[in-house]
Amino acid sequence: MIPERESNVGSLHPSEDEKGHVFKRVRVQPKDTSSNGSTGPETKGSYLLFIDYLNSVNVGDYVIKPGDKVIWNGTSRKVIGISALYGLNPDHVHHWEVNLE
Repeated sequence: MIPERESNVGSLHPSEDEKGHVFKRVRVQPKDTSSNGSTGPETKGSYLLFIDYLNSVNVGDYVIKPGDKVIWNGTSRKVIGISALYGLNPDHVHHWEVNLE
């Protein structure tokens, strides 16, 4: 779910009356990233959200934007990037990959 506004209670506990955009039949895959920090290697947990053009359900045809908050599995994640991927038909999106952290 992508809330339309920030919750008054906190980002991990959205209020019951909070409206949002619901996506169904999507896939979420862990995508840990690592980098060298000042104290050595650092690993940051992130996720890749797959939204299929044909099989996913996007109630209201909402377009996800960087900076949106996505609530998945009870945890809030921030959208840091989104890519449209095309199949054999260059005029038709096959699926979107949304980077979450």
